[in-house]
Amino acid sequence: MISIITMTYNGEKWMNKCLDSFYKYKPIEDYEWIIMDAGSTNKITKDVVESYNDERLKYYFVEDANKSFSWVNNEASKYAKGEQLLFLNNDIEFVNDYSIKNMAIALEKYNAGCVGAKLLYPDSSVQHAGVIFRPNKLPWHMRSQSLSKEFLSKDRKYQAVTAACMLCNKEEFIKVGGFDERYYYCFEDVDLCLKMWRLFKNRKPSIYCGNTEIIHHESRTILALDNKKQKFLEAATLLRSKWGEEVEVDEVNYLKDANFNLC
Repeated sequence: MISIITMTYNGEKWMNKCLDSFYKYKPIEDYEWIIMDAGSTNKITKDVVESYNDERLKYYFVEDANKSFSWVNNEASKYAKGEQLLFLNNDIEFVNDYSIKNMAIALEKYNAGCVGAKLLYPDSSVQHAGVIFRPNKLPWHMRSQSLSKEFLSKDRKYQAVTAACMLCNKEEFIKVGGFDERYYYCFEDVDLCLKMWRLFKNRKPSIYCGNTEIIHHESRTILALDNKKQKFLEAATLLRSKWGEEVEVDEVNYLKDANFNLC
């Protein structure tokens, strides 16, 4: 069974769209869905969830709206009963019945730490096809619009993938300590991927699953922060302090070589 974990905050519109698309395409059959409401003020999300009348949807309300993305997802994992965890933003929209199934296949096939999907903007441009590292040792989504369909359709190894839609084994997630709660709303997913890779002695790569296609409306999940820039700088400093000596600057490799790190 896959335990889907979604954090939301005053996001009933996006949660409704996400759930509608899920039930339309039925991308997986054996699941539970843990929805963590991080202190919404309008109380509507619970009504949205309950309107689907699905006992596999489990709604939890977090009283403190200042809890981080890392903390909320770690807390949700404690309730999860599935062997695999699918971290899923509330602004995800499914457009087919095969993407999550193919991610699950890739997780086992490649003995992956984390598996990410091809995420598209609503206009079908690429939002995520893996995470690359730039010379400043900070991550960036592989999203160049010059990427060919052939490039995008192939499974590929990366140092990290995004947790907007990320699948991993629950046992391994727990073993590496889950998300580092010092990150507030960014880079916790990259850090998790790197922890998987290091703890399992380079045998748990992150995999971009090419045979996927999911819409991500992006940044609708993040809590409304007045100090986003400061939080970003703090996260960037933490990430570089932990991983600056270990990550490989690989941006050019992916952009110049269509066969780089193919599975």
